[in-house]
Amino acid sequence: HVNRGQLVSLLGPSGCGKTTALRAIAGFEPVTSGVILLDGQPVSRPHQKGEFTDSAMIADEVPRHVEDVDHVLAIVDPDGPDGEPVSVFESGAMLLYLAEKSGQFLPAEQRRRWEAISWLMFQVAGVGPNLGHAGYYRNRAPEPVPAAVERFSKEVERLYSVMDGRLAEREYLADTYSIADIAGFPWLRMYERMGVVIDHFPNVARWLETIAKRPA
Repeated sequence: HVNRGQLVSLLGPSGCGKTTALRAIAGFEPVTSGVILLDGQPVSRPHQKGEFTDSAMIADEVPRHVEDVDHVLAIVDPDGPDGEPVSVFESGAMLLYLAEKSGQFLPAEQRRRWEAISWLMFQVAGVGPNLGHAGYYRNRAPEPVPAAVERFSKEVERLYSVMDGRLAEREYLADTYSIADIAGFPWLRMYERMGVVIDHFPNVARWLETIAKRPA
């Protein structure tokens, strides 16, 4: 069980994944759109797009190095490893921290544990960045950039193919539901925005459907 803490997050695939984890692991209170709660009360106003510098501040509990990252994804655990508040930022580190502290969503057996961590890193280093770029150039770029659309669309197809192969003989990425699945799901479910025909990746489609039915 994790003692009550706070998540500072913007709506989006990364924020959604961490909110899912926090809802599944009791004790942390998800906060979206830059609204920060302390004991249930807002302590700062919502921040506008690009105005992230102060959005990781919860009272004085977030060290300056987190604030300086200019990154809205962060958690504060008031009961850290030494009994003092600890801040953790970046999505992969946050999920690992939550899994380690709660004893959930990360296999204890070493071989499967490292499989889960490897697939978590696959999302952090591959799925998230490339689907983020593909989504931007396909849907949000102020002017068409065909070369970028082609490059990132091809990489997205490759990533879906890798995932589909991994899921061909197992229900989840590390056999049992883990932080690797939590990290990948919010990105991979946006296949239509990425121009991906999900029927070409039936194992990913089944995996998405399975996770979508989970209560968290």
